[in-house]
Amino acid sequence: MASTNVKAKSGNRIAVMFDGKQVGACKSVALHDSYNLEVVAGIGDIHVIEHVPTQAVYSLQIEAIVLEKEQLRSAGITTVDGDDALVGRVFDIVVIGKDTGEEIRKYMGCSYDSGDIRITANQVVSTSASFKALRVSGIGA
Repeated sequence: MASTNVKAKSGNRIAVMFDGKQVGACKSVALHDSYNLEVVAGIGDIHVIEHVPTQAVYSLQIEAIVLEKEQLRSAGITTVDGDDALVGRVFDIVVIGKDTGEEIRKYMGCSYDSGDIRITANQVVSTSASFKALRVSGIGA
């Protein structure tokens, strides 16, 4: 009798949703959470007493293939120029398991921070974008 052997999470079975829709072809998504720990130590003692979280910083780095119709910019995910950046647009980025619909990680109140477009001879045009989020949820991955 045949059976299914699926034990590891795979990029082939994960979707990245920007503001509720899947945009273009994501090549990679790097999720980074930092709590900016500050060392607490006393005068005359080199040993650390505690690491105190001072600020929660949630950031994401997306790399995507530029498609003709489904670009991050045309979807309003990345900004066009400095004036567009002043609009204050925020949205959610959610990483979802395609098989189960499970929310692996959700970044809420995301703002576009920076990005670039990579044009190389004999290769598909790609873009990368960095985002900052206000909140995060989900325990997956």
